[in-house]
Amino acid sequence: MTTIQAVNSYYDESLGVTITIVFTDMDTGIDEQVVYNGTDDTYTILLNSRCSDEALLTAYEHARDHIRNRDFDKEQVQRIEAVAHGLADLQQDPSASVPAETDEERRQREHREMLCSQIIEHIRKERKKIQRKLNGIERRRKKYEAIAKRHNLLVEERIIDDEYGRPVCLTALVTWDGTVVQYLK
Repeated sequence: MTTIQAVNSYYDESLGVTITIVFTDMDTGIDEQVVYNGTDDTYTILLNSRCSDEALLTAYEHARDHIRNRDFDKEQVQRIEAVAHGLADLQQDPSASVPAETDEERRQREHREMLCSQIIEHIRKERKKIQRKLNGIERRRKKYEAIAKRHNLLVEERIIDDEYGRPVCLTALVTWDGTVVQYLK
């Protein structure tokens, strides 16, 4: 589900147009999209909220370049993109366009995308596990704080050595003078 996180409209004096910027979740391979509304001569720049700040700035400038160059008045999108990404120079080669992707390049790209998807899914699963553990720790901590309050005690984290001499962090109920009443699990 695509979510819109922020919308901002302004009149860009240097370009002489109204631009609406929309931050939204998009596929990770897309940094920005520009939409031209010919009825009121305005532009909407969609920026991928999943991008880093640096990538967002680059994407925003790329979109403004398309508006500045009036690329929406032009017909050949491949040529426009080739020039915009520095892959071609229309002065030297008026018929320039983005080279087509070979089957091998497509297979490699799809393989990279599949690996990235698997890594992202693994990270999401690990993140959920960690969040469940943190939620459990927080629930226990609240329970211990309630017990401590009833018995006029404090809850502290103590580092002690286990039976093998390794340091272990445990939650302890302690008196106001620091005496451990009980270690909790």
